[in-house]
Amino acid sequence: LEGLREMPNVIDAYKVLGDDCFRLLVAVSSTEQLHSLLQSLNVYGETSTTVIIKAPIENRPITPDTLALMKEQS
Repeated sequence: LEGLREMPNVIDAYKVLGDDCFRLLVAVSSTEQLHSLLQSLNVYGETSTTVIIKAPIENRPITPDTLALMKEQS
């Protein structure tokens, strides 16, 4: 984890359950930079890559109204 903190391209790192151990959000300016970053990450284990092309919902706040609606729907 300390090595990830030193990588400026790593924006967020999440410890997750399931097949993956970590989910990273990274920022790169080219496929070459992505390739280089992935090579650096391979010392930690196998990687898989997903490219986000659009964020139709981003940083939606959870409000009391949202919680009430979620409760109604369950």
